[in-house]
Amino acid sequence: MPKPNTIAARLPHLTGAMNNLRPHPGQGLCFHWSAALVLDWPGSTLMIGDLETVAPARMIHAWVEHKGSYFVPTTVAAMKGLYPISPKEYATINDIREVKRLPYRDLAPLMRKIGFPAHALKGRELRRQKMDGKPFGKFILDAAGMPHTVDEAGGVIPCQL
Repeated sequence: MPKPNTIAARLPHLTGAMNNLRPHPGQGLCFHWSAALVLDWPGSTLMIGDLETVAPARMIHAWVEHKGSYFVPTTVAAMKGLYPISPKEYATINDIREVKRLPYRDLAPLMRKIGFPAHALKGRELRRQKMDGKPFGKFILDAAGMPHTVDEAGGVIPCQL
């Protein structure tokens, strides 16, 4: 059992997801880790956006909105922690074109249905039959209503490309 007031105790789903879930880059890491963080922070929202990063390519990315700030779980290792960023700054950096939101109240029941808490915390398999056989990222995008297509590498990209 994690010691009280450690990151593992305060953010058990995110910590578990970071330790147990290692999809390939471009294959949904942001969806897994951001969904895990939303489960740790009731009242937060999973944000899914069509954005253009510093690379000259558009992509679909996930992050979390909590108490008026954004948190990007995929930056934890590089930044050595989880830090807030203002929505305005994040939008400026990433050229966000479209955003869909899945608030905790909508996301949590979906995650329980497919077995995501045990998946994140213990590395157990997801209940794929409850996701209509879809990969996790596609399941989340469909739930949020984010238009997307799948590229040659199996990653999800905006439809307009």
